[in-house]
Amino acid sequence: MVPLCTYWKRSFLFVICFYHIIVYSNNNINQELVQISYTTDCLELDIKVYLAGALINNANEIGDSNEPLMRDNLRNSIWETNTNYIPATEPYSSLTGFTHKGNGGNEQATPDAFLDRGQNSIVDWVFLEFRDKNNNKHILETRSAFVQRDGDIVDVDGVSKLKLCSNEFEYYVVVRHRNHLGVMSAKAENLKLNNKVDFTNDNAARSGVFNYGKNHPMAGKDLNFNNLSQRSFAFVESNLTHYVKALWLGNAKKDNKIKYYPPNDDLNKILFSLLNYKSNKSRLNTYEDAIFYNNADLDMNGKVKFVSPDDDKIILLEQVKNYPLNTRKSPAFDFLLEQIP
Repeated sequence: MVPLCTYWKRSFLFVICFYHIIVYSNNNINQELVQISYTTDCLELDIKVYLAGALINNANEIGDSNEPLMRDNLRNSIWETNTNYIPATEPYSSLTGFTHKGNGGNEQATPDAFLDRGQNSIVDWVFLEFRDKNNNKHILETRSAFVQRDGDIVDVDGVSKLKLCSNEFEYYVVVRHRNHLGVMSAKAENLKLNNKVDFTNDNAARSGVFNYGKNHPMAGKDLNFNNLSQRSFAFVESNLTHYVKALWLGNAKKDNKIKYYPPNDDLNKILFSLLNYKSNKSRLNTYEDAIFYNNADLDMNGKVKFVSPDDDKIILLEQVKNYPLNTRKSPAFDFLLEQIP
Protein backbone atom coordinates (compact mmCIF):
# COMPACT_ATOMS: atom_id res chain seq x y z
CA MET A 1 0.00 0.00 0.00
CA VAL A 2 1.86 3.08 -1.24
CA PRO A 3 0.52 6.56 -0.40
CA LEU A 4 0.35 9.44 -2.86
CA CYS A 5 0.42 12.54 -0.71
CA THR A 6 -0.27 16.22 -1.22
CA TYR A 7 1.07 18.86 1.19
CA TRP A 8 -0.09 22.36 2.14
CA LYS A 9 2.20 24.44 4.41
CA ARG A 10 0.77 27.35 6.36
CA SER A 11 0.77 27.55 10.17
CA PHE A 12 0.52 23.78 10.09
CA LEU A 13 1.13 21.08 7.53
CA PHE A 14 -2.00 19.40 6.15
CA VAL A 15 -1.41 16.11 4.39
CA ILE A 16 -3.86 14.23 2.16
CA CYS A 17 -2.80 10.73 1.18
CA PHE A 18 -4.54 8.50 -1.36
CA TYR A 19 -3.92 4.83 -0.59
CA HIS A 20 -4.35 2.22 -3.29
CA ILE A 21 -6.00 -0.68 -1.46
CA ILE A 22 -6.70 -4.14 -2.88
CA VAL A 23 -9.73 -5.83 -1.28
CA TYR A 24 -10.40 -9.57 -1.58
CA SER A 25 -14.07 -10.61 -1.38
CA ASN A 26 -15.80 -13.84 -2.56
CA ASN A 27 -12.83 -14.72 -4.76
CA ASN A 28 -13.11 -11.34 -6.50
CA ILE A 29 -10.51 -8.63 -6.41
CA ASN A 30 -11.76 -5.08 -5.94
CA GLN A 31 -9.46 -2.07 -6.06
CA GLU A 32 -10.36 1.11 -4.22
CA LEU A 33 -8.75 4.51 -3.81
CA VAL A 34 -9.17 5.64 -0.21
CA GLN A 35 -8.47 9.18 0.98
CA ILE A 36 -6.96 9.56 4.46
CA SER A 37 -6.13 12.99 5.90
CA TYR A 38 -3.95 13.97 8.84
CA THR A 39 -2.03 17.01 10.05
CA THR A 40 1.57 17.58 10.97
CA ASP A 41 2.41 20.43 13.34
CA CYS A 42 4.52 23.35 12.21
CA LEU A 43 6.64 24.21 15.20
CA GLU A 44 7.26 27.89 15.93
CA LEU A 45 10.89 28.07 16.96
CA ASP A 46 12.42 30.40 19.53
CA ILE A 47 16.17 30.25 18.84
CA LYS A 48 18.63 32.91 19.92
CA VAL A 49 22.30 33.51 19.10
CA TYR A 50 24.90 36.28 19.12
CA LEU A 51 27.54 36.84 16.46
CA ALA A 52 30.76 38.13 18.05
CA GLY A 53 31.63 40.13 14.93
CA ALA A 54 28.49 42.25 15.29
CA LEU A 55 28.69 42.36 19.09
CA ILE A 56 32.17 43.87 19.44
CA ASN A 57 32.33 47.68 19.50
CA ASN A 58 28.58 47.91 20.13
CA ALA A 59 28.97 50.98 22.42
CA ASN A 60 27.48 48.87 25.22
CA GLU A 61 23.99 49.17 23.73
CA ILE A 62 21.45 47.31 25.86
CA GLY A 63 18.03 46.08 24.74
CA ASP A 64 14.70 45.81 26.52
CA SER A 65 15.69 42.48 28.08
CA ASN A 66 18.78 44.11 29.64
CA GLU A 67 21.05 42.19 27.30
CA PRO A 68 23.44 43.59 24.66
CA LEU A 69 22.42 44.47 21.11
CA MET A 70 24.48 43.63 18.05
CA ARG A 71 25.32 46.30 15.49
CA ASP A 72 23.32 46.23 12.26
CA ASN A 73 25.89 48.02 10.06
CA LEU A 74 25.27 45.61 7.17
CA ARG A 75 21.61 46.61 7.07
CA ASN A 76 22.15 50.29 7.86
CA SER A 77 25.52 51.35 6.49
CA ILE A 78 27.81 53.68 8.41
CA TRP A 79 29.65 54.38 5.13
CA GLU A 80 26.82 55.03 2.66
CA THR A 81 23.58 56.62 3.83
CA ASN A 82 20.43 54.49 3.56
CA THR A 83 22.33 51.52 2.14
CA ASN A 84 21.75 47.85 2.96
CA TYR A 85 24.38 45.26 1.97
CA ILE A 86 22.56 42.13 3.14
CA PRO A 87 21.44 40.13 0.09
CA ALA A 88 17.74 39.52 -0.48
CA THR A 89 18.47 35.86 -1.29
CA GLU A 90 20.15 33.76 1.39
CA PRO A 91 23.91 33.40 0.67
CA TYR A 92 24.51 29.85 1.91
CA SER A 93 23.31 27.92 -1.13
CA SER A 94 26.28 29.32 -3.04
CA LEU A 95 28.89 28.89 -0.29
CA THR A 96 31.19 25.88 0.11
CA GLY A 97 30.56 24.01 3.34
CA PHE A 98 26.84 24.75 3.59
CA THR A 99 24.48 22.13 2.13
CA HIS A 100 20.75 22.59 2.41
CA LYS A 101 18.53 19.62 3.25
CA GLY A 102 14.79 19.08 3.27
CA ASN A 103 12.83 22.25 2.58
CA GLY A 104 15.76 24.61 3.17
CA GLY A 105 17.54 26.71 0.56
CA ASN A 106 17.02 29.79 -1.62
CA GLU A 107 15.02 31.64 1.01
CA GLN A 108 14.03 35.13 -0.14
CA ALA A 109 13.64 38.20 2.06
CA THR A 110 10.32 40.00 1.83
CA PRO A 111 10.48 43.65 0.64
CA ASP A 112 10.08 45.05 4.18
CA ALA A 113 12.49 42.65 5.92
CA PHE A 114 15.24 45.28 6.15
CA LEU A 115 13.16 48.06 7.72
CA ASP A 116 14.54 49.80 10.80
CA ARG A 117 12.87 48.09 13.76
CA GLY A 118 15.24 49.16 16.53
CA GLN A 119 16.45 46.18 18.54
CA ASN A 120 14.51 43.90 16.17
CA SER A 121 16.36 45.11 13.07
CA ILE A 122 18.14 42.49 10.96
CA VAL A 123 21.88 41.84 11.43
CA ASP A 124 22.50 39.10 8.84
CA TRP A 125 21.49 35.70 7.50
CA VAL A 126 22.27 32.60 9.59
CA PHE A 127 22.18 28.91 8.67
CA LEU A 128 20.31 26.41 10.86
CA GLU A 129 20.58 22.64 10.90
CA PHE A 130 18.20 20.20 12.56
CA ARG A 131 19.99 16.91 13.12
CA ASP A 132 18.75 13.39 13.80
CA LYS A 133 18.03 12.81 17.50
CA ASN A 134 19.80 9.43 17.20
CA ASN A 135 22.79 10.64 15.17
CA ASN A 136 24.19 14.13 15.74
CA LYS A 137 26.09 14.03 12.44
CA HIS A 138 23.01 13.37 10.30
CA ILE A 139 21.36 16.58 9.06
CA LEU A 140 17.64 16.15 8.39
CA GLU A 141 16.48 19.71 7.75
CA THR A 142 18.07 23.12 7.23
CA ARG A 143 16.85 26.69 7.07
CA SER A 144 18.34 30.05 6.20
CA ALA A 145 16.90 32.73 8.45
CA PHE A 146 17.62 36.18 9.84
CA VAL A 147 19.11 37.10 13.21
CA GLN A 148 17.95 40.34 14.82
CA ARG A 149 20.06 42.76 16.89
CA ASP A 150 18.82 41.17 20.13
CA GLY A 151 19.82 37.69 18.91
CA ASP A 152 16.37 36.37 18.00
CA ILE A 153 16.30 34.23 14.86
CA VAL A 154 13.30 35.02 12.67
CA ASP A 155 11.79 34.19 9.28
CA VAL A 156 12.36 35.93 5.95
CA ASP A 157 10.03 38.85 6.73
CA GLY A 158 12.41 39.87 9.52
CA VAL A 159 9.71 39.59 12.19
CA SER A 160 7.86 36.27 12.30
CA LYS A 161 9.05 33.27 14.24
CA LEU A 162 10.73 30.60 12.17
CA LYS A 163 8.56 27.53 11.50
CA LEU A 164 9.59 23.90 11.09
CA CYS A 165 6.96 21.52 9.66
CA SER A 166 7.69 17.88 10.42
CA ASN A 167 6.47 14.67 12.02
CA GLU A 168 9.60 14.80 14.19
CA PHE A 169 9.94 17.04 17.24
CA GLU A 170 13.36 16.16 18.65
CA TYR A 171 16.52 17.48 16.99
CA TYR A 172 20.04 18.50 17.70
CA VAL A 173 19.85 22.21 16.89
CA VAL A 174 22.79 23.88 15.10
CA VAL A 175 23.35 27.55 14.24
CA ARG A 176 26.12 28.44 11.79
CA HIS A 177 27.27 31.63 10.09
CA ARG A 178 29.33 32.44 7.02
CA ASN A 179 32.35 33.83 8.94
CA HIS A 180 31.86 32.53 12.48
CA LEU A 181 32.24 29.09 14.05
CA GLY A 182 28.90 27.37 14.64
CA VAL A 183 27.33 25.97 17.80
CA MET A 184 25.14 22.92 18.50
CA SER A 185 22.93 21.81 21.38
CA ALA A 186 24.54 19.14 23.58
CA LYS A 187 21.54 16.82 23.22
CA ALA A 188 18.48 16.51 21.03
CA GLU A 189 15.89 19.09 22.06
CA ASN A 190 12.16 18.38 22.12
CA LEU A 191 10.96 21.44 20.23
CA LYS A 192 7.30 20.63 20.73
CA LEU A 193 7.48 20.60 24.52
CA ASN A 194 9.83 23.59 24.65
CA ASN A 195 10.76 25.47 21.51
CA LYS A 196 13.32 27.82 23.14
CA VAL A 197 17.01 27.22 22.43
CA ASP A 198 19.09 30.13 23.73
CA PHE A 199 22.74 29.93 22.71
CA THR A 200 23.45 33.39 24.16
CA ASN A 201 23.61 31.73 27.58
CA ASP A 202 25.17 28.48 26.30
CA ASN A 203 21.68 26.96 26.14
CA ALA A 204 21.94 26.58 29.91
CA ALA A 205 18.18 26.23 30.45
CA ARG A 206 18.13 23.19 28.13
CA SER A 207 20.80 20.57 27.38
CA GLY A 208 23.75 22.97 27.13
CA VAL A 209 26.04 23.12 24.09
CA PHE A 210 28.09 20.39 22.48
CA ASN A 211 31.87 20.33 22.78
CA TYR A 212 34.48 17.66 22.25
CA GLY A 213 36.30 18.10 25.54
CA LYS A 214 39.57 16.22 25.08
CA ASN A 215 38.30 14.25 22.10
CA HIS A 216 38.43 16.73 19.24
CA PRO A 217 39.47 14.73 16.14
CA MET A 218 41.71 17.57 14.91
CA ALA A 219 43.47 18.27 18.21
CA GLY A 220 44.24 14.98 19.94
CA LYS A 221 44.05 14.52 23.72
CA ASP A 222 46.25 17.38 24.90
CA LEU A 223 43.69 20.18 24.63
CA ASN A 224 40.44 20.35 26.59
CA PHE A 225 37.69 22.22 24.73
CA ASN A 226 35.12 22.10 27.53
CA ASN A 227 33.23 25.43 27.79
CA LEU A 228 34.85 26.73 24.60
CA SER A 229 32.07 26.17 22.09
CA GLN A 230 31.48 29.92 22.12
CA ARG A 231 33.22 33.13 23.06
CA SER A 232 32.40 34.86 26.36
CA PHE A 233 31.44 38.50 25.93
CA ALA A 234 31.33 40.99 28.84
CA PHE A 235 28.91 43.92 29.02
CA VAL A 236 27.97 46.41 31.73
CA GLU A 237 24.39 46.89 32.86
CA SER A 238 23.41 48.90 35.97
CA ASN A 239 27.12 49.23 36.85
CA LEU A 240 27.45 45.46 36.99
CA THR A 241 29.44 43.31 34.58
CA HIS A 242 27.46 40.52 32.96
CA TYR A 243 28.44 37.89 30.42
CA VAL A 244 26.79 36.41 27.37
CA LYS A 245 28.01 33.88 24.81
CA ALA A 246 28.59 34.56 21.11
CA LEU A 247 29.85 32.59 18.12
CA TRP A 248 33.62 32.85 17.57
CA LEU A 249 34.37 35.32 14.76
CA GLY A 250 37.05 34.94 12.10
CA ASN A 251 36.18 31.91 9.98
CA ALA A 252 36.53 33.88 6.75
CA LYS A 253 37.81 30.82 4.90
CA LYS A 254 34.78 28.74 5.95
CA ASP A 255 36.79 25.67 7.01
CA ASN A 256 35.58 25.36 10.64
CA LYS A 257 38.90 26.71 11.96
CA ILE A 258 40.12 30.21 12.81
CA LYS A 259 43.76 30.68 11.90
CA TYR A 260 46.09 33.68 11.64
CA TYR A 261 49.30 32.16 10.25
CA PRO A 262 49.59 30.31 6.91
CA PRO A 263 48.96 27.88 5.43
CA ASN A 264 45.19 27.67 5.07
CA ASP A 265 44.73 30.79 7.15
CA ASP A 266 41.99 33.40 7.41
CA LEU A 267 44.47 36.29 7.27
CA ASN A 268 45.21 35.71 3.59
CA LYS A 269 41.49 35.50 2.92
CA ILE A 270 41.17 39.04 4.26
CA LEU A 271 44.15 40.25 2.22
CA PHE A 272 43.07 38.75 -1.10
CA SER A 273 39.45 39.83 -0.65
CA LEU A 274 40.81 43.36 -0.40
CA LEU A 275 43.34 43.07 -3.24
CA ASN A 276 40.68 41.62 -5.57
CA TYR A 277 38.03 44.20 -4.73
CA LYS A 278 36.76 45.59 -8.02
CA SER A 279 37.62 49.24 -7.29
CA ASN A 280 41.09 48.51 -5.88
CA LYS A 281 42.71 48.89 -9.30
CA SER A 282 46.27 49.19 -7.92
CA ARG A 283 45.78 46.13 -5.65
CA LEU A 284 46.86 48.00 -2.53
CA ASN A 285 46.72 46.35 0.89
CA THR A 286 46.16 49.86 2.30
CA TYR A 287 42.97 50.36 0.28
CA GLU A 288 40.30 52.05 2.44
CA ASP A 289 37.08 51.76 0.44
CA ALA A 290 36.34 48.04 0.07
CA ILE A 291 32.74 48.44 1.16
CA PHE A 292 30.67 45.35 0.42
CA TYR A 293 29.11 42.15 1.81
CA ASN A 294 32.02 39.77 2.21
CA ASN A 295 33.15 36.98 4.55
CA ALA A 296 36.44 38.80 5.18
CA ASP A 297 34.54 41.60 6.95
CA LEU A 298 35.03 40.07 10.39
CA ASP A 299 33.52 42.89 12.44
CA MET A 300 30.50 43.06 10.12
CA ASN A 301 30.69 46.82 9.64
CA GLY A 302 30.47 46.59 5.84
CA LYS A 303 34.15 47.25 5.09
CA VAL A 304 37.10 44.90 4.56
CA LYS A 305 40.27 46.50 5.90
CA PHE A 306 43.81 45.10 6.24
CA VAL A 307 45.90 47.86 7.86
CA SER A 308 45.29 49.72 11.11
CA PRO A 309 43.37 51.35 12.55
CA ASP A 310 40.09 49.46 12.89
CA ASP A 311 41.16 46.68 10.55
CA ASP A 312 39.91 43.10 10.27
CA LYS A 313 43.47 41.77 10.54
CA ILE A 314 43.92 42.96 14.14
CA ILE A 315 40.49 41.58 15.09
CA LEU A 316 41.57 38.16 13.85
CA LEU A 317 44.95 38.35 15.60
CA GLU A 318 43.48 39.39 18.95
CA GLN A 319 40.98 36.57 18.98
CA VAL A 320 43.62 33.94 18.15
CA LYS A 321 46.07 35.29 20.74
CA ASN A 322 43.41 35.56 23.46
CA TYR A 323 41.83 32.16 22.89
CA PRO A 324 41.94 30.44 26.32
CA LEU A 325 43.88 27.38 25.09
CA ASN A 326 46.54 29.58 23.48
CA THR A 327 48.50 29.94 26.72
CA ARG A 328 51.60 31.33 24.95
CA LYS A 329 49.58 34.00 23.10
CA SER A 330 51.09 32.73 19.86
CA PRO A 331 49.79 34.14 16.54
CA ALA A 332 50.61 30.72 15.06
CA PHE A 333 48.15 28.86 17.31
CA ASP A 334 46.47 26.22 15.18
CA PHE A 335 43.58 24.85 17.26
CA LEU A 336 40.82 27.44 17.43
CA LEU A 337 38.29 24.88 16.17
CA GLU A 338 34.56 24.56 15.72
CA GLN A 339 32.84 22.31 18.26
CA ILE A 340 30.38 20.52 15.97
CA PRO A 341 30.73 16.87 14.94
